[in-house]
Amino acid sequence: TLEDVLNICEQESENLFGVIVQFGGQTPLNLAAGLQAAGVPIIGTSPKSIEIAEDRKLFGAMLDKLGIRQTSGGTAVTEDEAVAVAERVGYPVLVRPSFVLGGRGMMLVHNETDLRKYVREAIGSRADFQSARPAAVPAAVATVGTTAGPADLKSALRFRAFDPRAAVEIRRRRLPHWRQAGATYFVTFRLGDAIPAHLLAQWREELETWKKFHPEPWDAKAAEEYRRRFIEPREEWLDAGHGEGLLRRGELRQVVTEALRHFDGDRYVLDAFVVMPNHVHALVKPLGDHDLSEIVQSWKRFTARTINQQTERVGELWQEEYYDHIVRDGEELERMRRYIARNPEGLSEGEFTVVREGVLLAEEAAGTAAGRADLKSALQAEHPILVDHFLEDAVEVDVDCISDGEIVVIGAIMEHIEEAGIHSGDSSCVIPSFSLKPEVKAEITRATKAMATELNVRGLMNVQFAVKDDVVYVLEVNPRASRTAPFVSKAIGVQLPKLAAKIMAGKTLKELGFTEEIIPNHFSVKEAVFPFIRFPGIDIVLGPEMKSTGEVMGIDESMGLAFAKAQMAAQPALPTTGNIFISVADRQKSKIAELARGFVDLGFTLYATSGTAVALKAADIPVKKLFKLNEGRPNALDMIKNGELAMIINTPSGKVAREDEIKIRSTATANRIPIITTLRAATASLEGIRALKEHGLHVKSLQEYHGLA
Repeated sequence: TLEDVLNICEQESENLFGVIVQFGGQTPLNLAAGLQAAGVPIIGTSPKSIEIAEDRKLFGAMLDKLGIRQTSGGTAVTEDEAVAVAERVGYPVLVRPSFVLGGRGMMLVHNETDLRKYVREAIGSRADFQSARPAAVPAAVATVGTTAGPADLKSALRFRAFDPRAAVEIRRRRLPHWRQAGATYFVTFRLGDAIPAHLLAQWREELETWKKFHPEPWDAKAAEEYRRRFIEPREEWLDAGHGEGLLRRGELRQVVTEALRHFDGDRYVLDAFVVMPNHVHALVKPLGDHDLSEIVQSWKRFTARTINQQTERVGELWQEEYYDHIVRDGEELERMRRYIARNPEGLSEGEFTVVREGVLLAEEAAGTAAGRADLKSALQAEHPILVDHFLEDAVEVDVDCISDGEIVVIGAIMEHIEEAGIHSGDSSCVIPSFSLKPEVKAEITRATKAMATELNVRGLMNVQFAVKDDVVYVLEVNPRASRTAPFVSKAIGVQLPKLAAKIMAGKTLKELGFTEEIIPNHFSVKEAVFPFIRFPGIDIVLGPEMKSTGEVMGIDESMGLAFAKAQMAAQPALPTTGNIFISVADRQKSKIAELARGFVDLGFTLYATSGTAVALKAADIPVKKLFKLNEGRPNALDMIKNGELAMIINTPSGKVAREDEIKIRSTATANRIPIITTLRAATASLEGIRALKEHGLHVKSLQEYHGLA
């Protein structure tokens, strides 16, 4: 988190040269703007360049300037806008909300009906998200990695009244004084000079005297007297404004505002707040296991550090104590909201910041259409739905490069084995490219170098391309180290992340001796590792949402053997003998003959259901027919359970998988039988098996491949 990084920066302040945000995926990039605002030096690619790469409009303008193609698409915040974009670019379209990571929420849509359904659901989720993290928060400062789904967010946004019958934790030292799960709190914390020390001591003495005659825990009458005598009149006096009023300065109030909103929607829901010249009031509902005391202390620590740095002051910024109160019911919630809204009365504009989101919904209204409409009204174009034309039967390509601001060197061009549309983290990929034409690779190189130069990259950059009919399209650019950086480094024998760190520290590529792309004489295959064996019954078909939990690598002079080695590492390994069951979608039956003949030539016996069997027999390929699951026995499940199948090739029949397909794929996974779900992967498997049978398995160390042994 931003707070964690700032704590480290504070501890290392005497020796701090700068902070690198290019390693560790998307999360560090999301912290860049917050770190820069706190005065922490960012070395390497600048936050401005990161913004250009991540902002759809700015990125599109850059590609237009450079003359680089991108897939046609657009953004939408309504159903009709999404449909208009899809009709303009043509179906199928890949749609996704712009606020998710790891491909969550992506979907390939083939028609208007499905698109409208998707957008309605996405708008509902986004409205929840927008309410939980208000639109005014800069995208680069707000927390982006929340794992809460729409149902979780709806629950988070539900206001729960104080329940006197439910469990209550009463604390004597750590606040809140009364703690109840799911409660919403009215919180106040003040600058250290908001109350004179002698007056604070006097108030404490009066309170301690009263407590001697009213020991805790208090009944309702004592609690009411405490609030009436010691809280309300003093709060009113303090709200009148005392002390220096440091927060009259707009830039300092902005620090407080950003701190309040930083974990909004992740650790808590912020319903409303006001930043006054000498204090802050907030309505906040902690989420999950997050404690109100922890939340308030994080606000105070971050703002104290940043404000003291900006104003060159020393000492405590905030009072140690703060006030909290459980909001009892919906009526009190509204009263507290009005109190926050009225708090700045008498101040001039520019001396305060008040935000009244009012995002929490009463229990009975949370699921109603009216409540939903209220949420949708908060919809902002900051988080549009992205609608892009999907390039069917395209090849996806990853490129890692390194730049010092003057020279750009390609680390590797990685060709994916699976078709475009599968998340890059789930797809196998190969170095060097095995099917791209030289002119296509030259265009990819030119585009990559142009973008790195335009973005003034200092360090690593990853680009994802799609190639269809030898035409190159840019899908996205990440101005950071990708998950592929370790793979590329091992494949080419150069430690790219290490070089990138030295570049950020001031070195040049010439000084480091790396100025030309290395094309290795061997093949390296990256394969994803999946957790499907731990989730019986789940469909293993890959798509735009990332499912893998790890990666392995295979290396050999032969691409087939490199692929086979990668499968051995990922498990299950490719077979060299036995029976193969083949069942492919109708649209692919015309493409299966050559692949199937290759397996027969290697000595495998083929089994297929009626449709695929007819296509294979028409091509004079020997095949044994199996019943479909609903037709009788023997069927594929029988052969799987009897241990009679060595491998399965089963591609999805359509955008919605049939129940029997899912049973076959999940049962095969449970029985550790290799199962292939795309024709390109099946072709690679054929080449791997052929290489194993013809050449056998040979092992060399990484150092031997790079001439270091």
